[in-house]
Amino acid sequence: MNRLSCVRQLSTRSPDAHGGYTTFSTHNREPKMVTEFTKNNLNKQGFGNLDENAKSCYAGPLRFAPGVGTVLIIVGLTLQSPAFLGIGAIVPLSGALFPRGMILDLAYNLGVRHLFHGPALPPSPTPRRFSYLLSTVLLAGSALSFYYGFSTVGIILGGAVALGGLMLTTTHWCLGSWIYRLFFRHSVARSKRHPVGRARPVGRVRPDHPQRGIPSMGTPHFE
Repeated sequence: MNRLSCVRQLSTRSPDAHGGYTTFSTHNREPKMVTEFTKNNLNKQGFGNLDENAKSCYAGPLRFAPGVGTVLIIVGLTLQSPAFLGIGAIVPLSGALFPRGMILDLAYNLGVRHLFHGPALPPSPTPRRFSYLLSTVLLAGSALSFYYGFSTVGIILGGAVALGGLMLTTTHWCLGSWIYRLFFRHSVARSKRHPVGRARPVGRVRPDHPQRGIPSMGTPHFE
């Protein structure tokens, strides 16, 4: 069963050194249920493979990255610093490139969550990563605008990212995910058939292994 639940035990789907997954226990805590609005917004970000209990557990931790990122963007816009904003663009870029490697998600998973005994974040789905890519482009544009003296343009571009981050933090509504679903509907439909974190064998099932005489199921592949 690929749907996650955290009433008894929450599977964080975090990869270990052996290519498997580690599990984080929530100590049998009953999660606070989220609203239909929040569940719908999480689904549109690509978290449709999480059941209602898992969404309730993750709803709070998933606010960490956009919340901290928004604060950093506001600082950069206040300073009108192209260097600060340019370096800051690396943060969403890491999320766009690596589902499990977004810098702020790593900061939460490796440090912050242990202070509050919270669950580790799941990998970022494709719509959320697409949102990170848009943020990267806008922040880079903002940094270049300030560098070349176009302060108004820099504020508009950076302000758009800050506003989007604020909405994502407070409501889980993601503008980038909405744009992704608008232009890549076929990819969304395909991801529903093969959700993130679902294991399926790759390769054919052979009746006999040539060396050991045991069935070979191929190598598990996680999408």
